Amino acid sequence: MTLEFHPEGHRYLLDGQEVPSVTQVLEPYTGLEYVDRELLRRAAEFGTHVHEACHLFNIDSLDRLTLDPALAPYVSAWEQFLDDTGAVVLQSEHRVASRKFKYAGTLDTTVFWGKSKRLIDIKSTV
Repeated sequence: MTLEFHPEGHRYLLDGQEVPSVTQVLEPYTGLEYVDRELLRRAAEFGTHVHEACHLFNIDSLDRLTLDPALAPYVSAWEQFLDDTGAVVLQSEHRVASRKFKYAGTLDTTVFWGKSKRLIDIKSTV
């Protein structure tokens, strides 16, 4: 199975065929059509930056000296969560797909926490 992600347009190609993302599949059920498009665009862009910063932290590649100060509290909160819970990051920003159901997505972070493997969805808005 080959899976490609193209950030421009948030597109996934599974075995060369475009498939919807989990976000696109769920969109009709979110109520986001009532939210200002520009506000959503800015929130999504900021969320992407938060995800990238947390991912860099997860893979020990974050340069805190060049980190945008607006992102620092989010990375600190993520680090604090890991410290407080003892959760250990197993995968970060891991792409997945289903040939059977024809969709794809990116798992934010998979951790080992307590006695089990868990999926953590990182959020930057309320």
